[in-house]
Amino acid sequence: MIVKSYLAYPDPNGTKTLLDQLNGVERCQAYAADKGELVIVVTESDTEAEDRALLERLEAIEGISHLAFVSAFDETLDSTE
Repeated sequence: MIVKSYLAYPDPNGTKTLLDQLNGVERCQAYAADKGELVIVVTESDTEAEDRALLERLEAIEGISHLAFVSAFDETLDSTE
C-alpha cells in the first residue's frame, strides 16, 4: 500500500467546498487545519498506476490553488534489497 500526504491550499473562502470535494474522492481523506486556511490530504493506493491516477484526480480539482506533496510511505518496498 502506498500512503501519501499533501497540503492543499484552497481558493479564498473555499475550504468547506474543497473538503467536500476531496472527501468525495475514493481512497482520499481530507481535514481542515485549525484556522481553515489549509487542508491536510491523505491518500492510499495499491499500485503506482493507481497512485498516479489519484494524483491526477486531485490536481484536476479546481478549488485547490496549490497542492504540496509532504510525505510518502510504500510498504511494498523491501528495504533489505
